[in-house]
Parts: sequence; C-alpha cells; structure tokens
Amino acid sequence: MDSINLYESLGNSNYEVLHTHSPFAPFEEIQHTADIAFIVRGHTIQDLHRAAETALAFKSPGLVNYFKEEITCHSIDEVIADLNEHVAHADSEIGCSFKAVSFHGDLQENKQGILEWEMIIDV
Repeated sequence: MDSINLYESLGNSNYEVLHTHSPFAPFEEIQHTADIAFIVRGHTIQDLHRAAETALAFKSPGLVNYFKEEITCHSIDEVIADLNEHVAHADSEIGCSFKAVSFHGDLQENKQGILEWEMIIDV
C-alpha cells in the first residue's frame, strides 16, 4: 500500500483529495553478523522508542511486561539506555535471550522525513 487518501465528494462522482497519508513499517529485521539487527522508524524519538520496544518484544515477548507507559527520552542515547534498562531488568527476573542494545548507529532522517535508526542487539 503506497498511501491512504481521505476524499471529499464534490458530487456527480467527482472527488477531491483532502489528505494523504503514507504508512511505513515501524521496524524491519535486517541481516547482521552474529547479532540481531533492525531498522527502526518513527516520526519522533518517542515513536522510535516504541517501535524499538516492539521489535525487541518480537524476539523476547516477556520484555513487554517491563516497558513503561510514558516515554521521556529525547535522544537516541537515552532511548538505548532506557531499552537496556528494560533488558537488564527482564534478564534479572525472567531471563532474556539477548544481552543489550548496542550504542551503535546514528539517527537518520529518510526522504519522507521519518527518523530511522539501525538497532543492533548483542546476543
């Protein structure tokens, strides 16, 4: 799906596009030597954080119980530190299939203005 459009009826089977939205995948797993990696996307740092949590939960579902409702991160380093806090807490209580999210990769903005980050997970 390329885009979702909201139309206004002008009558006589004529329509005008009022709004167009281009959805994007919040994360996708990518190949990485000896580790797990995702491209994570969001409109804001907070969206990026939530997408990263979701990606982690696909690999270790028990992590969901350690995520906070409110996200207060304002930088990629804060996102990584917060994710690692979740991983460490979960690992100490229930065990976790990976060690940590790596302080690796820069925050980028793609052509559509969406933030992207390559999240590397140490296993």
